[in-house]
Order: sequence, then C-alpha cells, then structure tokens
Amino acid sequence: MLKHLLLIIACLLSLGTLAAKEYDAEILFHSITAQASTSKLIVTDTTAIRINNRKGDHWADVALFYNRKENLSVVAGWIEDSRGNIVRKLKSSDITTSAYTPRAMFYNDEYVKTFSLKHNTYPYKVVYVSQSTKSEFLYIAQWDPSHLDIPVHKCRITVESAPDYYVNFTQDNTAEPQITRTQKSTTLSWKSSY
Repeated sequence: MLKHLLLIIACLLSLGTLAAKEYDAEILFHSITAQASTSKLIVTDTTAIRINNRKGDHWADVALFYNRKENLSVVAGWIEDSRGNIVRKLKSSDITTSAYTPRAMFYNDEYVKTFSLKHNTYPYKVVYVSQSTKSEFLYIAQWDPSHLDIPVHKCRITVESAPDYYVNFTQDNTAEPQITRTQKSTTLSWKSSY
C-alpha cells in the first residue's frame, strides 16, 4: 500500500513539474513612478529581472532610449546572486551613450544608453534604476507588456501630480487605479502582472 501511495505522489509531482514552464528570464518587479507638473515631468523607472539560464542573458543587456529634450540618468544598477548578495555594481564607465538612428532613418533626435549586467552563475538578478526629466511631454507613463515573451510578476505605475493638474488616462486589461487625494497632491496607482 505504501509503495502505491509513493508512486501516486511521485506521478503527481512529475505532472506538476511538467505543467510549470521554466522561463529563460522573468521580470520580478517593474515600477514606474512619475511626478507631473505644468513645467516638468520626472519619471523614475526601477526594474528587477531574474535570469534563469544562459538563454536569458540577453535580458541583462539594457538599452534605455530617450530624446535630446530630456535628461536621462542611470541612477543605479547591480547584479545579485541567488542568495541576494550583490555581486557587482554598475559603474558610470560601464554605460555607453550613443545616437540612435534606425536603418531607415537619415536623422533622428533619439539617443540610447546601454550597459550590460551579466553574471556567470544562474540564476541571478539584474536590478537597475533610471530617471528621466522632461520639460515637454505628451504622455506621462505607459506600460505595455504584450510584446514580452517572459512573465512580469509585479508591476506598479504611480503618477503623482498637483491636485489641480488633470491627468487623463486609458487602461486595458487591468484594474482601475487607486486614487489618493490630499491637499498637496493627487496620486494614481496601478498594480498589475502579466
């Protein structure tokens, strides 16, 4: 009887393992925090990605696009091992800034900051924080994970503005934002996963 019970448990465990898909990489956390006013927009973007195997290493190659009218800085970046220990911190000399001109364009006002945070022991986590400041903007924040081929476990978008600053927003396939109003600000927060 005990042999049959152990066999049944082993079969159930193997079925559960087959059903769970192993991804090459996973976005553990993505946070976009925007502070909007009539004169400028400050957006802080924080991303944490777990690289599970060598096929996921390309997710450790980061490209941040921006245009000449905004100021983009990489605030921090680091690699953590599977125990959460910081293995390496990003240095300013690791970041390359260049003009971004797609093949079909002759001239473009866009630039790209690139850096790589690769490690040789799997799994490892890549974390980076960037901040951009714009004086002219048409949109405050956007997030569309539909083009990603890896899961996003947790995403948070927060938009903070003055109470009299109107923010128009659209959303698909996510819950309504949590809205917090005080005398000094209005904050809209969305939480999601994909």
